[in-house]
Amino acid sequence: MSSKRWRLAASALWLAGCAEEPEPPAAGVASLVLEGARERSYEFASADALDGFTVGRGEWVLAESAGARVLLQRKTDELFCWIHAPEPARARDVEVSVRFRPLSGKEDASGGIAIRGEGDRYLVLRGNGLEHNFRAYLHGNGRREVAAGTSIAPIAIGEWHTLRVVAIAERVQAWLDGELLLDFETALVEPGWVGLWTKADAVTEFAEFRVRYREP
Repeated sequence: MSSKRWRLAASALWLAGCAEEPEPPAAGVASLVLEGARERSYEFASADALDGFTVGRGEWVLAESAGARVLLQRKTDELFCWIHAPEPARARDVEVSVRFRPLSGKEDASGGIAIRGEGDRYLVLRGNGLEHNFRAYLHGNGRREVAAGTSIAPIAIGEWHTLRVVAIAERVQAWLDGELLLDFETALVEPGWVGLWTKADAVTEFAEFRVRYREP
């Protein structure tokens, strides 16, 4: 994406973020279907489960949780933390799901899926235990802008939730705990990595990270 196009998109998204959160998509909206996709599943059960992963920021470790192995992000002094999977290396059209459990955080208690990543440029969709919204954010060039959002009750801290995202070309849909909450178009259509995300002092567990993708 050119810097001029990014600035124009960011300005529009900032204005959108200042407006009242829209309602979730109406019942009956057709779900995006990603056909002809390759699949990869990351379960975090083995000692080498993080082989090939790349840490952008944060402290991502394998940990025990109620007798199961999970991926834990435990660093609390970074603004944004992310890690991306070895596969796909680059993809535009993806379907991604993960279970996440925010354990603590006074500034933020979140977990998210990041797609189309390149350096610090990515689109993230996240749930937060401290805010009354479910949002997508466009990150890049050291800035963050609201791409889409809707009002919900804060997700329960200490409980597991399921996040699912399907992105095909400009269109993106996102589900939280099985409910379609976001259906929007994004300016970020360049292919990139797929990863997981937290913010600020959020300590969060992740499990059952699954990716379907079409190579560019």
